[in-house]
This record gives sequence, structure tokens and C-alpha cells, in this order.
Amino acid sequence: MNVIGQLLASHYEYAHHVLLDPPARLARGYLFHASGVATLATTLGWLLVFIIGCHVTLPNSSPTVSMLRLFALPWIVAVSVTCALDRERFSLGGDFRDVAIPSAIWLVLAEAIKVCLVTIWDGDKERAPRWIVPESQAHKWEGAVKIEDDEQQSQQGNGKLQKPHATVARRFDLPATWYIVPHPPLLSFRRLVWALDNFAMRRPGTSLLFPGEQRAMEWAYKPMIRSAAVYERAAAAGDAKEAARIRESAPIWFGQLEYGWLGVLIQAAMLYGATRFIFYLDLKASKGPYDFYSLPLVHQYALTFSLGALVAFTFSPLEYILGPLLYALRFPATALIPAFQRPMVASGPTDFWSRRWHQFLRKDFTTLAKLLPGSRESKTLLALWTFSVSAMEHSLVFSRFKATPPTMGHAFWLLLNPSLQGFFVSQGLLILLEQALLGRPKPRERLRIRVVRRSLLWIGLLTTGRWVAGFLVSLGVLDPTEVGAMFKVASVWDDIQRERRIEL
Repeated sequence: MNVIGQLLASHYEYAHHVLLDPPARLARGYLFHASGVATLATTLGWLLVFIIGCHVTLPNSSPTVSMLRLFALPWIVAVSVTCALDRERFSLGGDFRDVAIPSAIWLVLAEAIKVCLVTIWDGDKERAPRWIVPESQAHKWEGAVKIEDDEQQSQQGNGKLQKPHATVARRFDLPATWYIVPHPPLLSFRRLVWALDNFAMRRPGTSLLFPGEQRAMEWAYKPMIRSAAVYERAAAAGDAKEAARIRESAPIWFGQLEYGWLGVLIQAAMLYGATRFIFYLDLKASKGPYDFYSLPLVHQYALTFSLGALVAFTFSPLEYILGPLLYALRFPATALIPAFQRPMVASGPTDFWSRRWHQFLRKDFTTLAKLLPGSRESKTLLALWTFSVSAMEHSLVFSRFKATPPTMGHAFWLLLNPSLQGFFVSQGLLILLEQALLGRPKPRERLRIRVVRRSLLWIGLLTTGRWVAGFLVSLGVLDPTEVGAMFKVASVWDDIQRERRIEL
């Protein structure tokens, strides 16, 4: 009993320290040596090789193979958590740079848990989704079978899948008919390619690996066929402006840029303004973790919006440059998807989080949420748990600013950051509130309903977003010195200069 009491006491002390006390960052400083970079890169490489190997075995559902994958999970978790949290052994030479380590580790951990644990309860379609290819590619695949389902038949019956207008641009001509492909043989190059696709593809669309083949995963079929139906209606419209307006209602914006040149310039200006505003506030880490809430309320909301802008407006300028280049290299529209779909014009919380915000990790969040109580029986609980898992991922990203856990079991507390959990779970509750009061969003609604939806979105988003802003201020990552470091390239020269300053 004494051992159990000591264990519980140690968990209580650590949980109190990481959840309530000021971050460890305040006592660490900004300048220190990089360490273990080669070991970290090698370890991550071997972990990825091992997980890809597990992916190769996924079509095999035998108990023996499933148990071998399950027994590998504790080893993967132990190595991954050590790399993510051991600040003394593994560092890129800067607190802000070190955020990249747990960010990469999350991808490894999420895939390991999905492959080794979640697949035990999944059916064949969820555990090992097959490839699907468009009709134009089906003749290249042995055993390809045309997909006939209620989704496609209903689109055809409603006249939504029409013949494209003669002037439709090639990048908007999405496939409307898809074929499903059997799994490749185990010891084949194609099985390795399938494993890489199953590991890397987290959004609906086709693979960037050998993009001309237009391979998508089975779970991407419905959002792709729904987007194709919208694009066909846009193609039949004839008028370019009307066609563009119709395409914006598609679930996924295949082949589209988020904004044209004017929108990109406005976003770049807003990014500059957000950065300058953070410099203006002069939020030095040495002032303590509660300094954010001493700011005027208007500054709190403005800072919260600025932090969101730094996330949402960063990708569009890069996509504006790379998009036409990839299109010129014959990348299909199904492989070119903008990171964001204009979240600023979202109609409400549901539209914002389900369609407008990025989907880089959404599939991970939804899959891991199925492990939590009640998620397989209730869609409501699944939605709330999905937002909670998202908060866990963001908590892990910033876990290096907290005290290193004494044991592997203590690391769990790092995932329960109250500010991040409160923000993300509140967004799930906001969606439920919107749908309970106003129903799901519809294409054309009364002005009063549209105003209520948008008010609910922005009041809820910015008010609860202040918790995240306050948390980041407490970490010191909004210190002007650190914000300036965001725009510097990590290089050997930087480390040499740091070493000289330390020696002096």
C-alpha cells in the first residue's frame, strides 16, 4: 500500500506541476546547444520503416499477425515518447525549433496506435482500405471493379452528374466514375506503394506519389464523388463567375487555389500586421504566465485573431506559387487541394470545422477517438472526443515547455492541458449548439439565421481562443525575441554563433 500511495502522490505532484504551475521554459532560456540530432533522425527513420512494415501486413487479419502488431506497440510508444520529451538528449538547439520534434513524433504515435491497436476492432474496409482509381486508369489495374453504390446512383438520378461544358478547364474536370482495386500481393513493389499511401494520405484526394495514376483510398470515395457532382454542375453553368461560385460549395476544392493574387496580397498584409501587433504588445516571457489577462480586452481578442491568422493565412501565398507549377507538371486536380478553404467566410461553426479549416490530421483524430468510451455508439461523443484528441495533439506539441516526466506513465498528464482541452472541446459543443438551435447549414437561408450562425462562430471562437492565446503567452513563445526567431533558418552558423556567445 505504501508503494501505491507513493505512486499516486508522485502522479498528483507531477500533474499539479505540469497543469497548473508556470512552464519550465521560464527557467531555461533561449540559447542552448543542439544535441542528439543524428540519433533522433536515425531513430525516427527506423520507426517509420517499422510502421510502414506494419502497414504492409494490414490486409492480413489473422490473429497471429494482429498480435505481433499489438506486441510491437509498447516498444514504439516508449521510443517515441523518449524522443519527444527528453530535452537533454534530443534538441534542435532552440525551444521554438524543438516544437518540431513532438510534432513529428505525433505522426509516428498516431499511426502506431491506429495500425497496432485500432485495427483490432476495425472491419476489413477500415483496417486496410483498398485503392480506387478513375475510369480512365482502370484498364491498367488487374481485377478493377466499377463502384456502383447509392451515392453515385442518387447523383445520376438527380441529374447532378452532367456532361461537362465544352469550355471547362482540365483542372476542374473531376472523375465521376471510380473503380476499386484489389490489394497488391504481399511481396511486391505495389504493396509497398500501397503501404506508403495508407500511411501518408490523411485527406480525401489522390496520391502525390506517382500522381498520374490517380490512386485514392477507399474512404475518400464519397467526398470525391460529391465534389465531382458539384464540379459537373459548375461546368454546365457556362458563365465563369457562376461556375466559380458553384465550385466553392464543393466539400473539397480539388484543383482550386484558396485565393487569387489579390486575396494572396491581402493575406500577406494581414500576416505582416499580425506579426507587428505581437511585437507591439511586447509579451516578454519574464513577465510571468498571467500577463495576458492583464491586457485590455480588445488586445486579448486582437491577439487571439492574430494567432489564428498566422495559422490560416500562411499556406495560401505558397500555394499560389506552387499550384500552377504542379498543374503544369500534369498533376491531376484530385491531387491538388488547398490547405484551407476560406475559413474567414464560414457560415458557422459546423461549416468552419467540417469544411473550411485544414484537414491534415482530422482522420488521425477521428480514428483515435474511437478508442475512447462511447465513441462507437454515439456520433455526438465521437465528435467531442475527436476535438479532445486534437487538443491532446496540440498539448504534445508544446510538451517540451513542461517538466520532463519521471516515468513513462507520468507522460499522460502532458496531454491534458486545460487551456487547449477547454478550447477544442468547446468548439465541439458550439457545433452541437448550432445544430440544436438552427439545424445543419443549408445553401440558402434567411439573413437572420446567417447572422446568428456567424455570430455564434466568431464570438465562440475568439472568446474561447483567448485560453489558447493566454497559454502561449505563458510559454513565452510570443516573446519578441522568439517571434523573430520564427523567420530565421536553423543552420550550423546559428549554432556556432550561439556557442561563441555562451563562451563569452
